[in-house]
Amino acid sequence: MAARYQARELGEKEVRLRLEEEFSTLSVSEAYHKCLVIVNKGKEESRKRDSRNIATIRMNSLKLTELSSPVRIMDFGGGIGTPMAAICKRLKELNKDAIVSVEEPHEESLQKYKKCIENLDNATLDVAYSGRFQDYFGKSVEELRSIGAYPEELQDRVLAIQSMYHLTKWFDPSSDPYEEIRRAVFAMYTILKPGGMMLMQLDSGDNAFMWNTTVHCFEILFPNDVINLKKIDEARRSLLFQGKIVNMLNESFPKFKASISHEEGRCDFVLPSLAEIGVSSFFTYFDGRTGDTSKFDHRMLSFCMNFVQREGSKYGLSQEGDGMWRLLNVTHFITIKKEKQI
Repeated sequence: MAARYQARELGEKEVRLRLEEEFSTLSVSEAYHKCLVIVNKGKEESRKRDSRNIATIRMNSLKLTELSSPVRIMDFGGGIGTPMAAICKRLKELNKDAIVSVEEPHEESLQKYKKCIENLDNATLDVAYSGRFQDYFGKSVEELRSIGAYPEELQDRVLAIQSMYHLTKWFDPSSDPYEEIRRAVFAMYTILKPGGMMLMQLDSGDNAFMWNTTVHCFEILFPNDVINLKKIDEARRSLLFQGKIVNMLNESFPKFKASISHEEGRCDFVLPSLAEIGVSSFFTYFDGRTGDTSKFDHRMLSFCMNFVQREGSKYGLSQEGDGMWRLLNVTHFITIKKEKQI
């Protein structure tokens, strides 16, 4: 038993040293993508272990059986296309085709997304835009089409899967999270056809461990920015989780009636080392900074790794029977439907 414990401790130290070395030379953007790989690995391991996974909740929320073929879907912040591929495969089971449009600012991810769609025999690509979500704010349809950012027709479904985080920069005191969330939702709502629906999927401060890690880290390393962090959480909670965005939509689009629903699901991170859990716990640091080419502040990494070891058990961090570590995580699914007023 003692020998096994010592081996595990040695393994932890090796992983930590390796990660500290890898992150030491990265830009913020590069660090984000390295962190994203670890987070996705943790989520994938969790999916293997848990019966009702996030993909199932997402699929049920989309109500694909209600749609006529071809189904038009716009995907904001589409990543490499993994969720969209699953949606298209489900549509194939329903004997339906898909016409997909995507916005994804990371060029390498966008190329993988395009390849992903090309490999599906029931899906075709309409728009593949390599700009930012914010590029849709305040522009006319004609302006957006002139830069290749707007689909040819209104959409049956509009998605923002884990992409709403990147609207607001925490380190910019002039940012207004309420306004940025409002503009993003309005942009997606405008692209929807009557009877269509948007789905926003995101984690939040309900995740006590990640939230407390980030707050404590900001209080020590970035004390002037803690207030910005809390404003963003308040805006998400008020507009999305409590549904106040619907009143704004109905006031601004009087010809239509918006209705909202909210569901929560567990999507934990399960990883082999505390060091990797530490990396996962500062993922929220990158909100609004994914394109930042400045040098990554490695103090964030060290702080979060130490916090995990010192405080993790207080916030539900636990070790599985096979030695893997589980970090609790809550995911929110907010759907907004657009109907014509009677």
